[in-house]
Formats: sequence, structure tokens, C-alpha cells
Amino acid sequence: MADNFSLFSNDIRKGGLGSRKPRRLNTLLMRILIIVTIVLSIILFGCSTPKVSPIEKLPSIRLTALDGKSTFLTDSLTEQQPVVLLWFDPECPNCDAEIRSIINNMDSLRHVQFVFLSLVSVEQIRGFVKHHQLNTYANIKVGQDTKFEFPKLFDVSSVPVTAVYGKNKALRQVFLGSATYSNILQEIKL
Repeated sequence: MADNFSLFSNDIRKGGLGSRKPRRLNTLLMRILIIVTIVLSIILFGCSTPKVSPIEKLPSIRLTALDGKSTFLTDSLTEQQPVVLLWFDPECPNCDAEIRSIINNMDSLRHVQFVFLSLVSVEQIRGFVKHHQLNTYANIKVGQDTKFEFPKLFDVSSVPVTAVYGKNKALRQVFLGSATYSNILQEIKL
């Protein structure tokens, strides 16, 4: 029996009996490990980046006007001017900063049609409009997105989101987070 054991261990040391199977198994396990690592990396890193499903043409989103009764469609705006859709929340500091940036530079943006839309109540939106005196600007429309169309169309869940469309209603750029006056102006001038 001792001879059988020593014969087997000599074969393994010499690279004989059984030495190829562990090497093949190790190679196979390494390949599987590499593939699993790559797949997990793609899944994890793919989920951590914001996803935007940009709408190539200006979408038709039905918004409730501030009177709470009438509605208007975002795609009913003229094709002669660029359009900026800004999804906001009145309680969001970044939204507030972006809107202040737009208002402070309105002289350069008079040729742009702005549509500010929010999911909050019409009363909350009215307070925000009054605070920023948005009703004094002819090129700004504000409405409530009662059917949550904007976040569904753009596949977003946080505000602000700014979609800039050119004169032909073709998408120029989508900004996740705050966009500045200069970001918007740059996209419109392109």
C-alpha cells in the first residue's frame, strides 16, 4: 500500500497523473471569474450613471396652467424660436439658482421660449411664480405636469433637468442638475 501511495505522489510531482486536470480547471475558473467580474462591473457602473432617454423632437406634454383648469401642450410652441423645458421643484435650491440665472440674463434670452414644469400642486407653483415674478416675462410659461410625463419621457427622478431644443424643435442638449445661463445660451447658439 505504501508503494501505491508513493507511486501516485511521484506522478503528481513529475507532472504526470492528474496534473493536467487541475491546470485546466484553474484556467477555466479564471476565465469564469474574469467574465463574472466584467459583467458585474458593467451592471454596477451602468446603474450608477444617470440615464436620460432624450426625446429627439420636442415632446407633447400636457400641462395644467396656473388657473388649475386650462391646459397647454409643450409642442404647440412656435418652431421659429428655441425652446427650453425646465423640470423643477419650488423647494429645490439648485432649481431656484438656475431660474434666477435665467431671469438675470433675460435680455440675452428674450428669443427663447421657456416652459417651467413641476409635479407639485398648482398652489405651490403659483407661489414660486409670484416670488420670482415669472408672469412678467412673455417668453416663460409655467405649468403642472399632472401625469408625470416629463420624468417618464426623460427617465429621470431628480430635479432640475433642463432640455434645450433648437428652432426646429430638435433636441440640442439635456442637463441633469443645474444648467447655467451660459450653458443654455451656448446650446442655442450652436
